[in-house]
Amino acid sequence: MPQIDGFVFVAPHPGQGLLLMGCIDPSVTDERDPLSVESSLDPLDPKNGFVEPPASSQYQPEFLERYRAGQRARVAKLDAIAKELIAARMDARKRSKDGGDERLRRAGAHTAIMTVWRTDADPRCFDLSIDPSERSYGTLWGKDPRASNYGAVGFARNCTPEAWLSTWSGLSSNAALVKTAPSIQQPTLLVEYTGDVSTFPSIAKEIFASIGSSQKSHIRVRGDHHGRALAKGEELGRNIAGAKLRDWLREYFAGTA
Repeated sequence: MPQIDGFVFVAPHPGQGLLLMGCIDPSVTDERDPLSVESSLDPLDPKNGFVEPPASSQYQPEFLERYRAGQRARVAKLDAIAKELIAARMDARKRSKDGGDERLRRAGAHTAIMTVWRTDADPRCFDLSIDPSERSYGTLWGKDPRASNYGAVGFARNCTPEAWLSTWSGLSSNAALVKTAPSIQQPTLLVEYTGDVSTFPSIAKEIFASIGSSQKSHIRVRGDHHGRALAKGEELGRNIAGAKLRDWLREYFAGTA
């Protein structure tokens, strides 16, 4: 691999697993039933603080603590399912090599697909007082929390057991900036959009703090996750970010070939 001269992170998330850990719906009680709900963890239940959009919901700290614990518990359950599926396939492969029948050979060749429902329920997207920023109501997938959370589109919707464990599990995946960023020693620029609905101020601070380089800069630019303007008539956030990136490149790499 060629030597890296510098790093630029624009609206970075902490890693796919940790991203999903923040938005997976913990109220699912049966992975085979996308409509199953544990009401005490339901982010769309008014008893838990939900308010119909466009008003901001008002979740209490006690609920959020249980919610985050529930998210970890669901991810752990999905990890167990993934490991069980992998173990079953590997066992079938071994047994087929030891003289098993045709069914075992087919079972050993089969790769299961996990369908993970309801992965768009980060309370920060519905209660704008949590980790406050200039973001608007809603998620990357839309402003209707029912459509985005219960619909077909979403993070990790269909994946192999291996992909779940290596990429989407916030407990098993090593693809996390808090684990890898300390090794970065090159000049680094982190651009945070102040209206981002997929990554939040506390996450940007955590990522920046974890970067090992002594030559690092963190700038905040008004814009949404894709660098669009937050209000009509404003300059695009990505244009502002691009200008700041240009200045940063000139500062650190002017005259280099």
